[in-house]
Amino acid sequence: VPDYVDLVAESADSSYRHEVLRLGFKDPIPAGSTYRIVLENLSFYGETRTTGSFPQTYIRLENDFKNFPENSHPEGDEVGAVYVTVAHEFKHAIQYAQNRWAAPSGALNWAEMDATLFEEVVYDDVNDYYNYIKTGFGASTPYSSSI
Repeated sequence: VPDYVDLVAESADSSYRHEVLRLGFKDPIPAGSTYRIVLENLSFYGETRTTGSFPQTYIRLENDFKNFPENSHPEGDEVGAVYVTVAHEFKHAIQYAQNRWAAPSGALNWAEMDATLFEEVVYDDVNDYYNYIKTGFGASTPYSSSI
């Protein structure tokens, strides 16, 4: 378990440095605070939840990623899943700090596309989202078309 906790902490630190410090997105962590990530047996990747005190959020994260879909991370599927899930969920924390997930930029489709993009931006070598690319959509729904 300590190695897994260290892996989550490393991916959170990398996501923060890339998304906030390097790219300049709004810091979702109030000054003097720490960010909470809760590891649970979720049977799904994770989610970002609000605390009730704007702009604070926290992340619930799957506790082992065993038997999740394959990805292309060189250290294995579980490591890759941790990396991209933390990057994805941390982008949701940024989104909430920016606009409380209010439409139109907080619309679910947009928020998910944006967070999925940041899986690729922060961890280009994982490609987990390839498992979820939809096929068979026409030009009338370009936001849900395959890439």
